[in-house]
Amino acid sequence: MTVLALALASVQSYSFFRHEYALTARGSTYVLDVLVSINYIGNYGVVSVYLKPEGVYAYGFTILKDPDEPKPHLYLMLGPQNAWYDMGLLNESTIRMRLAIDSSNNTALIVADDKVQHYTLQYAPSITSLYLSVFNITGSEASYPQIDIEFIRIYATNSSLGEIEDIVKDLKSAELGLLALSIENKVIEPPRKTSPTPTTTSPTEKPTPTTPVSPQLPAITPEDTMFVVVLVIALSALIAVVLVAYLWGRGSPGP
Repeated sequence: MTVLALALASVQSYSFFRHEYALTARGSTYVLDVLVSINYIGNYGVVSVYLKPEGVYAYGFTILKDPDEPKPHLYLMLGPQNAWYDMGLLNESTIRMRLAIDSSNNTALIVADDKVQHYTLQYAPSITSLYLSVFNITGSEASYPQIDIEFIRIYATNSSLGEIEDIVKDLKSAELGLLALSIENKVIEPPRKTSPTPTTTSPTEKPTPTTPVSPQLPAITPEDTMFVVVLVIALSALIAVVLVAYLWGRGSPGP
């Protein structure tokens, strides 16, 4: 519950990195291909990479570090907040996955941790861009996540997911369609604070005071606000499901 309360408060905090990347190719099926290393993620740290259609839906993944858990959680996002799935704790610092979205047939496929899972989408998205956001719910600069992107690639094709499923499953294959976006070898880490430059004065002059310069972080935008609200709702729903299942189990008569 603490995480949710702080997530609400984070609407007034800062996101030290966020960027929306436009896609250069269109298709009925999109493949998000990711190889990212989490070098550091403190408590309440968040890393989100998702395909963005019009509206507030998201198709991708979010990593969230809950202080009550030993490792960060990985959440799969497949549209609205009630279509977010807890994929469990991250056992490795490197994330290698593929997510394919077929808007013509309302289907999705995720390849991660040597596992393949199929999903049915509630809505057929019209993908327009990729959104990448890295921040801390509390706004604490000392706890900003640090990630190393080997690559984030998006492929677009008019082939159905059924036609390219075998290729999507083969993580060594790159014959996935037209390359709509490629982010390669990018390190995202908090900006380093700069030290004030010392000034020299002659004995007859009064020293001029200097003010330390802190890096200016971009204020949170409505896009971030909406994402945090959706994140809070999704996590609340997950907690509610677990709580109901627990209470139901306690209330069930024994054999």
